[in-house]
Amino acid sequence: KLSAEQLVEKLADANITVRTLATNELVDRMGKQAVEPARRALAESSIPEQRAHALWVVERLAGLTPEEIRALASDPTAIVRVHLVRALGERPDWGTSEVRSIILDLLAGADPFVQRVSAEALGRHPHLDNINALLGVKPAEQDTHFAHTIQIALRNNLRDLGSIQQIAQTLGNRLALLDRFAEVSLGIPNADAGSFILAYLQFHPDLARVPLDRRAEYF
Repeated sequence: KLSAEQLVEKLADANITVRTLATNELVDRMGKQAVEPARRALAESSIPEQRAHALWVVERLAGLTPEEIRALASDPTAIVRVHLVRALGERPDWGTSEVRSIILDLLAGADPFVQRVSAEALGRHPHLDNINALLGVKPAEQDTHFAHTIQIALRNNLRDLGSIQQIAQTLGNRLALLDRFAEVSLGIPNADAGSFILAYLQFHPDLARVPLDRRAEYF
């Protein structure tokens, strides 16, 4: 059987199956003894794929440190940033605001793949700060996958935070915001979303952009 150091070397293999098997072997068989070799790869490897797989090993076995997260968030290769965001998105709790701040920065970046996984991560960790950030992202017209990911993230945030009307008031009750909230609320089958849509239609009858065949769905 390969040692931890030899398995970490396999994280640089050109074959993704080999890299994935090595990652799982490091986590499942090697355990804690794999942490230091993986951390060295994070800091020293010139191969993006090796850094991407090594960060999963470290995160699963010991947790990435704030210093490692900051360094990986500024990695010049998108694949590393994508895997960082995915790994952080799986954390049950982001704890301090620094992780959220890093994800929000990556959402505002230029790479659409990094932006998409950032939106997914924000959808798993609802917070008021997420909403304005998600509303501010403008996917390319042809990138329907990214646009749908943002809609899902907005839905999850509004659903889990609750009090959609209060959130709208906090964010300024802007017309475009109300329209977007009404659209997203159609995907939230609860009383809070239904109340928001009803108020939207009552107070803005001339702006009722909600499809007629879905207005009464949750009433």
